Amino acid sequence: MSRFLRNTRLPLLALVAGFLSVHWALGEDSGAWTLVDPWLRPRGDLAMAYDTRRSVTVMFGGFHEDDDVYLGDTWEYNGQRWTRKSTNGPAPRSRHRLAYDSRRGVVVLFGGRDAERRYGDTWEWDGVRWTLRSTEGPSPRWWPALAYDEHRGMVVLHGGYDGEYQNDTWEWDGAAWIRRKLDSPPSLTTPSMAYDSARRVMVLFGLSGREQTWEFDGGAWVKRHEEIGITTAASLAYDSLRGVTIRYGDYWGGDTTWKWDGKSWIVASRDGVGDIYAQGMVFDFNRDVILLFGGFLSGSSVAGDTTWEWDGQTWVHRTTGPLGRPDAEMVYDAAREHTVLFGGFHHPPSKEDGQTFAWDGSQWSLLATDGPGRNLSYFAMAYNNRSNTTLLFPGEDDVSTWEWDGAEWTWLTDFGPSSRILHAMSYDQARDAVVLFGGYARREDGEFGLSDETWEWDGGAWSLASSRGPSKRFKHAMAYDTAREVTMLFGGVSRSTANGETWEWDGRGWTLVSDTGPEPRYDHTIVYDEARKLTVLYGGRAGDELFSDLWEWDGIEWRQRQVDGIQPSRFEHAMSYDSGRQRVVLFGGWGEHNERLGDTWEFDPCVGLEKLKARCKADGGGGGVIKATVGTSLPEGSTVPIDNTDVANNTTDRQRATVNARGKAKHKWPEQHGEHAITLADCPRMTQTVVCDP
Repeated sequence: MSRFLRNTRLPLLALVAGFLSVHWALGEDSGAWTLVDPWLRPRGDLAMAYDTRRSVTVMFGGFHEDDDVYLGDTWEYNGQRWTRKSTNGPAPRSRHRLAYDSRRGVVVLFGGRDAERRYGDTWEWDGVRWTLRSTEGPSPRWWPALAYDEHRGMVVLHGGYDGEYQNDTWEWDGAAWIRRKLDSPPSLTTPSMAYDSARRVMVLFGLSGREQTWEFDGGAWVKRHEEIGITTAASLAYDSLRGVTIRYGDYWGGDTTWKWDGKSWIVASRDGVGDIYAQGMVFDFNRDVILLFGGFLSGSSVAGDTTWEWDGQTWVHRTTGPLGRPDAEMVYDAAREHTVLFGGFHHPPSKEDGQTFAWDGSQWSLLATDGPGRNLSYFAMAYNNRSNTTLLFPGEDDVSTWEWDGAEWTWLTDFGPSSRILHAMSYDQARDAVVLFGGYARREDGEFGLSDETWEWDGGAWSLASSRGPSKRFKHAMAYDTAREVTMLFGGVSRSTANGETWEWDGRGWTLVSDTGPEPRYDHTIVYDEARKLTVLYGGRAGDELFSDLWEWDGIEWRQRQVDGIQPSRFEHAMSYDSGRQRVVLFGGWGEHNERLGDTWEFDPCVGLEKLKARCKADGGGGGVIKATVGTSLPEGSTVPIDNTDVANNTTDRQRATVNARGKAKHKWPEQHGEHAITLADCPRMTQTVVCDP
């Protein structure tokens, strides 16, 4: 069973897409995707330094194993969350080093590598931007040891690999590198260094046949310790509160935390973060903890994206938001005005698995640490806006039904649909019922196969509502249309091929309403936009083809929307509609090359529509002419749908006005009487009332 689940992440099907994407507008539509919470990618071979002036940890670069990506982004951590500060500056790289120069208030970067070269450039980060300070000094190299000597005001560099492992020592005074001529300097592989401010010495750890520990007081290197061992790619950080240097990580595995007291290495804990190496590690002077991020799983290049803190006794996992994952589920909790996210497939497994998160439009927050299961995927959720609860029916071999009330998860029953995966659910508001359809389900003979069952949850029990309608399928998507009071279903895998049918369920039966529109697909998402009364579809895949197209269903036909800010193609992502802010929220999924994503996007249909001006001018015949002018930033030839609603008669006339060379779209309605509401159909929050008096 598990083998089948994981194999579905790879291309399943060989098919021919028979439907062409159609765009009916003459130009670009309003609306745009906006990246509202960038993804802090998993990485190893990164570098971190703590900025004591601004009380933030600065992180740059690293290596992300999917498609061999070298990273060039700059992030800062304030003790609560990571924030991306820049994507400009030094070239993407790994195995570089950072150190914080407290006298000048800058983070200094040196060296590193990418797939083609070694770097020998020196950069400085002032909290706003990177500045290239030097291309001279130590030879281009990766994995040097680097730390700041607070007493002497020097950044000290030792060793590294420039084609050979070096044993030279350099100092950066803020203007130039100066090479120190020292007797018997250490020659180590994968060295790491931290500054012991109490004893005013650099502590250096690495390999030279055996594990060696050296100290440098600014005048000479002294070997302080040597023992049998081959610890590789460990990280060091000096804990100024407790007066010890902390060491963690090893390519060969091991979960031991060590501390150096100036005489010997002592085991501080044997229960740590896990078997990792080449992570970032610094001491947070503001909160008196060692901060650790990322690293590779020992013996591999599989990178992590978890944040940990060492308080001198134990390692504590810090949750800063949902880690990158596909297969999560999201719903909008209207009562609490946030989007709820649960579950998904995260690798490597994390203590965050099984946690529930909320997105409020500006940041993610942790709501609960316990739930229906850890690493839960291939399940479905639906929000009930009468009871203000979220219903969850899980996957795999679990038949439990769970409910989220905004504070905790509660088990409800084990009776209902057979165990299944890759089904879909939505909430029928008119009939107060959660509708579940299809999936890869356990049959009466105990084997699994595609299902065409429709089940409903009435708040107390499940009942089988139908076994007729759409063909057996899984990986489809459903949403409830509140205006027309029907549950809408699109796509999925049916009869071993991607499906492009659109179906509707009214509580009595299913009706096939369209077999044209978006290309056949699966692993897509759909949500219902209550303000615009449209069902919105995004992404998915069909065999090797991944989609990044946006479609809308008005109950009659599909229309592809052409907008700015297109994000990367993806599938098995999570999506919800925030009715409070009238935006579509999207998180995570799988990207190209089966890359696990963790970015958060929002689609706002109002982007590009800047101003609405409507007025009624008497026509001399007892009525008036309503003139509407829309100011836009859309290109010439685009069209803007404008609704004219006669309030007394409750009738609406929609016209599509074309944008002219001045960025304006205009339309007028003659022979109008009484009160009218002029509304931009793509942005209902932009509306204006006019009255045509006799």
